[in-house]
Amino acid sequence: MVKTTMTNVQCSVQIQSHLSGPIPTTREVKQGNALACLLFNIALEKVIRDSGIQTRGTIFFKTVQILAYADDIDLMARTTPGLNEAFLKLQKSARNMGLIINYEKTVYMYNGKDTSPHQDLVIGNYTFKRVDNFKYLGTMVHVKSRIISRKTKTLLYKTLIRPVLTYGAETWALSKQVFLSAKSSREFMAQ
Repeated sequence: MVKTTMTNVQCSVQIQSHLSGPIPTTREVKQGNALACLLFNIALEKVIRDSGIQTRGTIFFKTVQILAYADDIDLMARTTPGLNEAFLKLQKSARNMGLIINYEKTVYMYNGKDTSPHQDLVIGNYTFKRVDNFKYLGTMVHVKSRIISRKTKTLLYKTLIRPVLTYGAETWALSKQVFLSAKSSREFMAQ
């Protein structure tokens, strides 16, 4: 089906009211093409599944949590060894799929009571810069403020992060198990 949609494709460029003649597109799925996002998300789904990182539940009930949409991936862990292990698994799985992690753009943020100076994180042969905030799917993530209460942070999560996740979830392929879980949750809420 992918091959069929990419065979004999022609594009045109429009500048104001002038339209160029047809330009044959002979190779590759170009960035911005509707098919590119779908194919990348399918590949990313395989990478995450093959990595063996548990994707069910929340960080409150497990050691590692992963958020992934397009080329933005966020690994959260309760411990540094847990983060190291998850990162190495993700790296290996990505490499097997032919994907490469951009180490220059990869940073880490520590959230907890830490009085030590900022220390870089070393995993394998890579050193990651420690930051106080980072951008995830266009939203600045910053959890260091002690001025903001946990209740307010939860509210911010529900109003800023959850909508981004739900937007990203529109491209997720549902498994039968997820569908049945969602169905039983709706039935429970209706009671």
